[in-house]
Amino acid sequence: MRPILFHIGRLAVSSHSVLTALAFAAAAFWAVRRGRAAGLTGRQLSLLAAAAFISMMGGARAGYILLNWSFYHAHADQIFRFDKGGLTVFGGLIACWIVVSGILRRWRVPTGRIIDRMMPPLVLGQMIVRVGCFLQGCCYAFFTDRPWGVVFPPETRPRHPTQLYEAAALLGILAVMLWAERKSRRQGTSHFLIYGFLYGSFRFAVDFLRADSSPILWGWKASQFVAFPLAGVCGLLLLRRGISCTRS
Repeated sequence: MRPILFHIGRLAVSSHSVLTALAFAAAAFWAVRRGRAAGLTGRQLSLLAAAAFISMMGGARAGYILLNWSFYHAHADQIFRFDKGGLTVFGGLIACWIVVSGILRRWRVPTGRIIDRMMPPLVLGQMIVRVGCFLQGCCYAFFTDRPWGVVFPPETRPRHPTQLYEAAALLGILAVMLWAERKSRRQGTSHFLIYGFLYGSFRFAVDFLRADSSPILWGWKASQFVAFPLAGVCGLLLLRRGISCTRS
């Protein structure tokens, strides 16, 4: 855990901010290469990158604030403190999907195919951000006596490093996407469905270990009510797609 990565004079630069910037840069660089292969121009890609970043950060922050409204209602000065973490993956993904889909439809380009090509860069960026969460100490989990538990100062007891669990899971999801892309060049891939099924399943399971939010119903947390149906719907669509491909 290292919340402050370095100082520039009196300015403390947080690990979360640096890793978020690095995640965007890496994802944008890869997305531009994949977008050009799909026929998008440099200007279109620049606009998409800016829109994706703004909408994702805004949606992720808005979702976190809504889930923790009692705190932010009393501490309005903390709303824009991105350096302290406080983002929700699903809030960012939903906002990004709405904005990017709207732009692509306005350009009259194949929306589904473009979004599908942009999923691997998005997963790469999300993986890097989770490393930033680990360094920041946010998204923390329950205490554990497992040998791989991590102590987050000033505490003395180890916790599950769920941030690293998620980073590892995202690396695996990225590997599955790239493998599927190689195996399905003629039929096309469905990265969005792969992501929805695998990440939704993982997120539903790992949130039972997280202690940074409270259950709201049936012992489930808010994100699990998004992750569970996401995994279910995407899994069924993948199964249907596999059956259709087998018959053809």
